[in-house]
Amino acid sequence: MRAIDYFDKGAEAHPDRTAILDHDGTRYSYAETRVLTERIARAMHANGLVGQERAAIYSPNDARVLLCMLGILRAGAVWVPVNYRNATTAIIAYLNYVEASWLFYHSAYRDAVEQIKASVPTMEHLICIDASGDIGPSLEEFMDTGSILNEVDWADPFGNQDQLVGLVPTGGTTGPAKGVRVTNLAWGTMIEMASHYWRTGDTEPICLSTAPLSHAAGVVAFAMFPLGATNVIMPGFDALEVLINIERFRVTHLFLPPTAFYGMLSHPRVKDFDYSSLKLFLLAGSPVSPDKLK
Repeated sequence: MRAIDYFDKGAEAHPDRTAILDHDGTRYSYAETRVLTERIARAMHANGLVGQERAAIYSPNDARVLLCMLGILRAGAVWVPVNYRNATTAIIAYLNYVEASWLFYHSAYRDAVEQIKASVPTMEHLICIDASGDIGPSLEEFMDTGSILNEVDWADPFGNQDQLVGLVPTGGTTGPAKGVRVTNLAWGTMIEMASHYWRTGDTEPICLSTAPLSHAAGVVAFAMFPLGATNVIMPGFDALEVLINIERFRVTHLFLPPTAFYGMLSHPRVKDFDYSSLKLFLLAGSPVSPDKLK
């Protein structure tokens, strides 16, 4: 299966369930999310998408990051995650390395986008996901440009197994980040394993996203879609807010790096909330202290 087929599987099974709940209270059902991502894909083709062009997302946590990610995958382009916490020079270097030609960005990084536009010769399309800006159209304006185009069917009978889904940057700890080639086969293998091990039985899955969606947390959020999960988006990590939100939303799935986990454990109000809904706690990014995990 193609990556986008896994989302559609969840959307077909749970069209009315909330797929994404943003930190401002905005909700998107699975049916609404599917329609919006179809509009993004059609607009990319209407604006000249050819083959597996590289499409990056540069934004803090926002529900529209997931909409754009799904739209990129639906269009058949290659998702390029951008860690918004990196220096602009490092982001420019990586976008040049992958030869990115599309950038979906948040207006909070407008000044950096000006530098990117001037420094990445392959960059042809810039779309502001949250506002009408002077560097390319807003996401809503962009989606309207594909309204007269039917969705392009680029699937093959075998799920396009060798086609790229993403070029995911390495950590860059020993030099400039390199792009890891993720194919539909590799992505699908990960999703199949997650779907097998992350099920919650009769409990409706709720995933709390507090790490950057434009990187690892976006992959985790995507893996929850075939399960019909609701992805609750936080703007960033705050130990107390995470503790509160686990109880508030009856969170079943949580992904964090160990440093954030330690911050929650050491918070003075850690014993004030009910965490009984939590079924799966995914810790990744660095080794975790066995004593603190226990």
